[in-house]
Amino acid sequence: MTVPGFVLDAVKFVLGAFVGAAITKRVEGKADLVSFFGHASAFTVTNPGQPALVIHTHDVVVQNVGKRPANNVRVSHAVLPDQFNVFPSVPFTIEQLPDGKKDIVIPKLVPGQLVVISYLYYPPLLWNQVHAGIRSDEGFARQQEMQLQRKMPTWLNVVAVVGFLIGCLTVLYLVWRGLKYLGM
Repeated sequence: MTVPGFVLDAVKFVLGAFVGAAITKRVEGKADLVSFFGHASAFTVTNPGQPALVIHTHDVVVQNVGKRPANNVRVSHAVLPDQFNVFPSVPFTIEQLPDGKKDIVIPKLVPGQLVVISYLYYPPLLWNQVHAGIRSDEGFARQQEMQLQRKMPTWLNVVAVVGFLIGCLTVLYLVWRGLKYLGM
């Protein structure tokens, strides 16, 4: 039994459309927000003749690592402290939500743009009681775990890359020799 030519043409057309759409989506990309906590600290400030004052601080970093702008980036807060700073200076608004929570709304983060929001507040409020999520019109931000790491010298990075490439070439050579030995 043979398949008629118009059926094969229709299948080619449908498959081509799906493959073309997948390639277009992959190449064009999308907005991709990531966020992480930069630090969380507590300071005890003492003045002579006055009781000690405890001050808490932390910051949240939001970055668009995608290929498209992220629109209406909303940093939601269960409690928004009175003292906060957005760096670098970008336009933002504060929206009061019906349940009493507040959002810092940044109209647009272009690809690669990074914004740090620093907070200053007093006990009993803690850093984990401030935030209620980060999202944009394109979706939710991914929470990343970050660790500060020492930057290695350039010469050491070059030696590591050269060693890696030599190792890869050695493995490819051994695979080729093995296939040749087996007669393939």
